[in-house]
Amino acid sequence: MLWIVGFTFLVLWKLAIKIDGKVGAGGRGGRGRGGVGGKDTSFAKRLAHLLPFICLMMMVWAFYFAPLPFGLDSIAQLLANFAGWLLDFVTGWFGLTGGPIAAVLVLALVLLALWDLCVDGKPDEIAKTAVYALPVLVLVASGPIAPFVLDLIQTINSSTPRIAAAITGG
Repeated sequence: MLWIVGFTFLVLWKLAIKIDGKVGAGGRGGRGRGGVGGKDTSFAKRLAHLLPFICLMMMVWAFYFAPLPFGLDSIAQLLANFAGWLLDFVTGWFGLTGGPIAAVLVLALVLLALWDLCVDGKPDEIAKTAVYALPVLVLVASGPIAPFVLDLIQTINSSTPRIAAAITGG
């Protein structure tokens, strides 16, 4: 079910990019306002800049947590296993584990992404990097909680088609 959500947000992301381009090139005040009401246009432009980012975030996270075929986990779990191994390997030299380091990285990345979004209302490279890195770092930072979260996600994925069939009568 998450694969369908991911592809839906892929289409919405492409549409949002086109809307952002049209609103961004709108010019003076937009639709016949002649420059009057700049605040409405400014809000519309900020919202139009955030819409592709939100669609991108939802698309990436849906694809990350969608179950893979042949009994594999999800892409996020595979990347988290690799990132956790890499962090444990590097921090093991100093007598630390990767979980707390990943938690510090999550906090720093969230703060930097929020700062990036608040500066000009347009997501730049830091915010987009956060979209790709945060799900993996959160799974590494959560340590033993991660399998329970992934089990919950897989339970929801497997029960959603049955619920839809029960509702539609099919």
